[in-house]
Amino acid sequence: RRRCRVLDPASRRSALVGHAGGVGGREERRRALLQGLSDAAWASFDQLAETSVEELARRAGVSKRTLIRIYESKEAALYGDWRESLTQLREFVQSRSPAERVATTLLELSRGWALMTEADRPRALARRRRSQHHRGMGQYEEGVIWPTFRKTVSEELMQRGTGPEDAALVASVLASVLASAKTRWLDQEGVSLLRAVNEAWACVSIAL
Repeated sequence: RRRCRVLDPASRRSALVGHAGGVGGREERRRALLQGLSDAAWASFDQLAETSVEELARRAGVSKRTLIRIYESKEAALYGDWRESLTQLREFVQSRSPAERVATTLLELSRGWALMTEADRPRALARRRRSQHHRGMGQYEEGVIWPTFRKTVSEELMQRGTGPEDAALVASVLASVLASAKTRWLDQEGVSLLRAVNEAWACVSIAL
């Protein structure tokens, strides 16, 4: 059986890291609000199921309406400002040369995602443990975050000239690669997310 080729886990730091662009005062306030809500949710993590939306909003110093407008649910606040990473994803893809192969762009995108996500392992583990007992957690990631990710990637690929069906297919493959790498990263302590991403991509390259 042919083995997967292992790419160098010490590959160069992707341009995706730190690709957030300029931040004005309004944007800083928005991020501070998101962070405050997320911090309040994590501070109530063990009792989140028993903590009402009203109480969580009070602890964050905002109204219930504001909390629901920003985060669809209490559980969603545990994921922080994940939509900001999609903005960075768009900016990263748009910054690449139109002549660059799509596979190269997505590989570098994946490496940048790994580098940005690495420090989130303790909370990612906590979210996964919680999702085993609270269906809302798993449903939010599978039903909201990953579909939005696939849609964003597909839209950016179409902007580069990829047909809609091919863009949707490639976006689904990319999401599967990252989800698989993330699972391995969480399951195997000592395996970096960057290494898991590189090895997952090597397997996809062989399959293709």
